[in-house]
Amino acid sequence: MKSGLIIFLLVFLVFALQQMPVFYRLFSDTQTELVMWLGDARKYRENKVLRKLHEDIESTFEGNNEAQVAYLEKVTKNTENLATFYRLYCVGADKNPFIYGAKLHYFCERIVKSGLIKV
Repeated sequence: MKSGLIIFLLVFLVFALQQMPVFYRLFSDTQTELVMWLGDARKYRENKVLRKLHEDIESTFEGNNEAQVAYLEKVTKNTENLATFYRLYCVGADKNPFIYGAKLHYFCERIVKSGLIKV
């Protein structure tokens, strides 16, 4: 009984305080900070997986010229570039002047296994 009353009072207090401008700003600032922190954590994970993917692919593509290496860095820079590459060259029938044949097939497989894009 007492715990139910305490919970009710706490919930009531939170709702009552939310209506006050000072507490509204405090809660909204906290919420904004939390959302930004969670977004940063998600981006950190994505960047870590992108770096790992880039390292795996780069070691496989040893002997490539500077233009190919720069192109690979551009593709693995962010998930948007990676998704565009996948859509155009792995799913679509476009020809890629830098990555083709068995290397393209391997790269496409690694993209899918990374889990960075939805297939």
